[in-house]
Amino acid sequence: MEQLTVGTLLEALRPFSSEARVRLLFCGLAPTVLESYRGYYEQLAFGWVDPADGNEYPTVAEVRGWLRDATKRSFTGWKGGTYSMTADTPLWVDNPGSATGTALVGVAGEYDADAVLLTETELRS
Repeated sequence: MEQLTVGTLLEALRPFSSEARVRLLFCGLAPTVLESYRGYYEQLAFGWVDPADGNEYPTVAEVRGWLRDATKRSFTGWKGGTYSMTADTPLWVDNPGSATGTALVGVAGEYDADAVLLTETELRS
């Protein structure tokens, strides 16, 4: 599967209801706001939290807002530097400070059901 970007995720979320929840397929975790990815500072990563700990899933409308906001501001890399993001910026899933190589590769679900974010781990030799 090909890695999603800010723009391709916005497009993939278009068929979903704004009120639909967004979750990660892996363990049903909830994505959180975007930050500069530790692996590639000029790219973005969704953090995650466990809903079992009382956290809520964001809605499609919230995630769309995070994505649009990301292209309007600058991010600071983990070892410094300022980075601007665009619709072509690749997306990862990792909590701030981590770089496990977990790429966002797709969205599954139906209009009024959860939008499920699919990931794939980058294999390293």
